[in-house]
Amino acid sequence: MSSPVSAISLIGSGISGEPSCDSCTGALLFSWYCNDPTVGDTGYSPCGCSAGDSEASANGTVGITSGEVITTDTGEDGADYYSFDVSSNDLVVGSVGTTFIQFTVTTWIDDLKIWFVVPPAGNWLNLFLEGADEMTFSYRGGYDADAISTNSADLAVDTLYKVRVRWREASSPYVTLTVWAGTDDWAETPIEDREYTSTLTTWTGQPTTDGYRVGNTAAVNGVVKIDFIKTYNDYRDTP
Repeated sequence: MSSPVSAISLIGSGISGEPSCDSCTGALLFSWYCNDPTVGDTGYSPCGCSAGDSEASANGTVGITSGEVITTDTGEDGADYYSFDVSSNDLVVGSVGTTFIQFTVTTWIDDLKIWFVVPPAGNWLNLFLEGADEMTFSYRGGYDADAISTNSADLAVDTLYKVRVRWREASSPYVTLTVWAGTDDWAETPIEDREYTSTLTTWTGQPTTDGYRVGNTAAVNGVVKIDFIKTYNDYRDTP
């Protein structure tokens, strides 16, 4: 299913007009509709928010076209993504959290990363494509990786999906990975819902510069489009 193309597209809502913006108060830490490098740009509706860094840094050939679509040149060898700096727990918390993402894969390849949080060595949050039609979410603390994968999602190219990943140190299930059809509501029956019930190893450090990454951070030839991403500092069912 792969091809000699490496790219990532982040498809934002791209609707100009009166802003309808999220508010990063309470549990919501980060909300990006991918319509502009500035998170929360009120020139678009809906627009997101950030409890910390709100200016995306481009890595590789990632870019925004007409304030609506983020794409890359073809023929690159992966590692095309946007990143945000993390200070303390402003964008993500290692002990508990939930992230929601809506995405479409147009060129599938194993290990294409969709979302990657990078604390100091030995720690991460990593959502990536697995095999020919599945995906994996990995929580790693102190070099001890705890991963969970779909095994019957049968994900297809050019198809819109929603995914929710959750993690917490306090109680089981400690890690979950849930995938829906993109046209379904978050409360509807998912395509697949997976749980990890063994305890987690606590992070030994927090992410810092370039620590919150959206897009293909792996050097593999794949294409994924992302409509939005939201991260909370609690364990929840819906955004």
